[in-house]
Amino acid sequence: MNRITAASLLAAYLATIPAANWLVDHDGAGPVGPGLLAPAGVYAVGVALVLRDLAREAAGRAAILAAIA
Repeated sequence: MNRITAASLLAAYLATIPAANWLVDHDGAGPVGPGLLAPAGVYAVGVALVLRDLAREAAGRAAILAAIA
């Protein structure tokens, strides 16, 4: 993958952190199964995990470790 793709994935990954916080603050809990509730930020965290893995593949381990720190 090229640098633009790697940078875009890293930016999207970093954007999921405030998005998860915003969702928890504004939406509270939502249903995730029969009789089960979870914070709305759980959905953003799921996206964050996928983006983290894609960014690691595109940008490399050092870049994703820097983004996490």
